[in-house]
Amino acid sequence: MLVAYEYRGHMEIGIIGGTGAFGSGMAARLASWGHRVRVGSRDVLKSSATVTKLHDQWDLPDGVLVPCGNEVAAKAGVVMVALPWSSLKDTIAPLGPVLVGKTVLSPVNRISPSRQGPLPVRSGDAAAWELQQMLTGSQVATAFNHLPARAVSNPKTELDSDILVCSDFVDAFKVVEEMTRSAASVRPVYVGPLVHARAVEDFTSAIVSANIQNKRQSGLRFTDHVK
Repeated sequence: MLVAYEYRGHMEIGIIGGTGAFGSGMAARLASWGHRVRVGSRDVLKSSATVTKLHDQWDLPDGVLVPCGNEVAAKAGVVMVALPWSSLKDTIAPLGPVLVGKTVLSPVNRISPSRQGPLPVRSGDAAAWELQQMLTGSQVATAFNHLPARAVSNPKTELDSDILVCSDFVDAFKVVEEMTRSAASVRPVYVGPLVHARAVEDFTSAIVSANIQNKRQSGLRFTDHVK
């Protein structure tokens, strides 16, 4: 049973690693979509500084962004993990008991930098799969993997993208649907079970590389050829 709950008709979402470029951008986005967001960090002072900056940049109402440590963020109804793949295990494993019964969203991509640009890590499992193995009592799903951090963090940019959701739990997809309901141009697409997460994460490196080569901030959009 999910433990997500409503906050004035919307969700309360915790972001573990909420002070990075992508995490802070998503915190502001989610707040602009009407949710209350706990901006988690290892350093609460850094979280406070990030929240102050985001409130100013996005002209958000007071109280919709809450500075906190990662442990407090993990206690929210729905949790997003906005961490580098390399630090997943050390940060998330101790939070496992707090995350039992919750939907945990992973925009984490198993990619690494190179001289040619970001490349998928060829060995091992998807980051989302690894998360599910650590968090056996949680419902893990990929979400928001293909969104460019620069576009996410720009209040003048309206996101126009499909969001690929892989999870062994259909209820996790429903959480993403509810989360994005007030985002007019963002459409969640259910891909299927978490076994597809590796393909979703690997494709991110192609999107990032294409954006670098073509100087764009493109996301992903499916077209329907059957009318």
